[in-house]
Amino acid sequence: MLKDIEEGRETKYRAQVLNVVYRSKYSPIANPKLYFLRHSHFTTVDTVLRDNVHLISIEDDVAKFVEVDASVNLLDCRHYPLFSVALSEHVRKYIIIPRVDFDRLVSGIEDDDREVVWMFHTMRCGSTLWSQMFNLLPDWHVISESITLCYTVFHAREECDLQKFSKTKCYEDIVVGWVKMYLQRYPKGHKVFWKGFPIDHHIIPVLRKRFPNHRIVFAYRDALPSAKSYYTAFESIPLSVFGVKMLNMISSLPPRSVSRHLWLWYTNGYNMELCFKTIRSVMPGTGFVEWYVLLWAATVSMMKEFSDAGIPIINIKYEDLQADPKLQVSNLFRMLSIPQEYVDRALQAMDQDSQAGMFLSLENRKKNKSWKRSDDSVERCNRILKAFNLPALDSSTNLANNS
Repeated sequence: MLKDIEEGRETKYRAQVLNVVYRSKYSPIANPKLYFLRHSHFTTVDTVLRDNVHLISIEDDVAKFVEVDASVNLLDCRHYPLFSVALSEHVRKYIIIPRVDFDRLVSGIEDDDREVVWMFHTMRCGSTLWSQMFNLLPDWHVISESITLCYTVFHAREECDLQKFSKTKCYEDIVVGWVKMYLQRYPKGHKVFWKGFPIDHHIIPVLRKRFPNHRIVFAYRDALPSAKSYYTAFESIPLSVFGVKMLNMISSLPPRSVSRHLWLWYTNGYNMELCFKTIRSVMPGTGFVEWYVLLWAATVSMMKEFSDAGIPIINIKYEDLQADPKLQVSNLFRMLSIPQEYVDRALQAMDQDSQAGMFLSLENRKKNKSWKRSDDSVERCNRILKAFNLPALDSSTNLANNS
């Protein structure tokens, strides 16, 4: 495709537009490998700056975008709680531009010193609710789980070790380009709440280096209730069940040989050797909950390492939010210098299901089955947690703020 662009008769038309003819209905997020694409035409590179065009992947030689219906604002989390899921339903076109043109576009975007709050998180911890709260604040915009880095790293660089790659200048440039490309959409002076995708934690050192005024928040929940909630939410989804079966099947392979498989993005970016060593140690019999506890432990462990290294992180716990919502929202707003007069407005988000209209809605979750606890499963989970020096499954985890 890049060759076609470079050899175009008129070099100013360097963006290739492809129509999405077919998209697999089994893809829960906008996975370009599950599209059937057909060339449409070439156009100018600045096409990708339109509001309905979203960056999806940055590779060695190209940057890839998707175009959605102009009437749909996928970044409005009131209607689309998870950007990555909504994107899958609304993709109409695929746009590819040479990487040199992407770099040129990014270099032309002015440095932005606006206030940005990043929320990284475990799953099933109220992070979507926090997105809805910030969406109610004046002059705040919400980006909820964009998937750019997911595809950049795990589709463009299937053989890379993300822990090593994330320390390179190339990776730093990718992160900076990704952040600037999204922030330029919003009016100057407006603030942004950016909820990371579950694998985005590894960008934190780059954010700290290149955007030192950005604030970092980590939302988490105790391991056991988080795992039970995750089981209820996802166990009935065929792709999730398939993913667990596949991971069980390949877990005996060396980590490097697993890198092409569907669920690697859960473990790459963490200490992959430790993840695979740990999960092998509790085989056979590993099920959905054990895999989730592994991901939970890897996430919490990574955030503790960042905090111990001196990166300022505000930790907020789901159980504390549920026990006293007003106090916890007030505390977070105080630490972020958000006026206390906005606390009651933000709390209005708790009057509704933060994931209404999605497959994760409360209505849908009520139809799903709950995890049946077993001594064997708990013992395997505890062995996983011990490998990461974290409390046992039935214990409470409390992370101290260093911000």
